[in-house]
Amino acid sequence: MILKKEERKIFKKIGKYILFSLLIFFIFLIAGVFFVFLKPSLCAEYFEKIRDSFSVLFDLHFLALGVFIFLNNSLKIFLFIFLGVFLGVPTFFFLALNGWVLGIAGAIAYSQMGIKDLFLSLFFHGIFEITALLIGSAIGFWIGEGSWREFKKKKKLSKKEIFCLPLLRKRFSFALHIFFYIIVPLLFLAALIETALIFI
Repeated sequence: MILKKEERKIFKKIGKYILFSLLIFFIFLIAGVFFVFLKPSLCAEYFEKIRDSFSVLFDLHFLALGVFIFLNNSLKIFLFIFLGVFLGVPTFFFLALNGWVLGIAGAIAYSQMGIKDLFLSLFFHGIFEITALLIGSAIGFWIGEGSWREFKKKKKLSKKEIFCLPLLRKRFSFALHIFFYIIVPLLFLAALIETALIFI
């Protein structure tokens, strides 16, 4: 996708939020890894419960599983972006939770699979999925910053008024553009690769 000149300028401004998102994600990922070392039996039990709850998905047809993974990730990142209007708090929570869970899952998988198999099972789809996650989170924080600016101007705003403010309308429009033209293709590739790896 080719961004217009004005959109490229906006995307550059969002760069600092991408770095912030990466920092948050990495901190909670490391925290998840350390939590496994501190509470290995608890984490293993928790991980098994999660895996069992998703086991029914592996009985799905290749295409159905791919569609489920794609839609699940797309909805999640859509919420990351647009719930950012609440001063970025939900975006922060979701991003931190994703980093935490990935850290726990990665540490447990490493103990069972080793570094090589872990790398092969996560890297090829993870590179697209995590990139989409970071871009989506960054835009969510950017919208949150815009929301904070408007909130300072007008301290008493209804929910309807928040979504109608000119600055936020412009940011929502840009966010939708980036979501459909950058994030969705990244998530499509990630879902395709992840589904293929599951069926290999």
